[in-house]
Amino acid sequence: MATPVRFTWAQAAHTRDAAKDNEVSFKKGDVLKVFQKYPNGWWVAENNGKMGVCPGSWLRDISEEDAIAKLGTAGAAARAQPVVVAKSPPSAAG
Repeated sequence: MATPVRFTWAQAAHTRDAAKDNEVSFKKGDVLKVFQKYPNGWWVAENNGKMGVCPGSWLRDISEEDAIAKLGTAGAAARAQPVVVAKSPPSAAG
């Protein structure tokens, strides 16, 4: 059984299409789970089942309460399922 991974919530401030296979796309207003924040400004996040890296400056941290308000209780619960993370830090910002 997988060990649950702690995460925080963020909301996309802008729309961004992934430029590489290891990146995650999102639309303005999407609510993402954030698993890691690297000093170089890139974050490991999940959006709609797709995990990847993205520039943290395109997201803003939100509380779990805000995530539930935006996703609804069922949506937040579904996205809060345990995830196994095996990502290494991005080598370059882009």
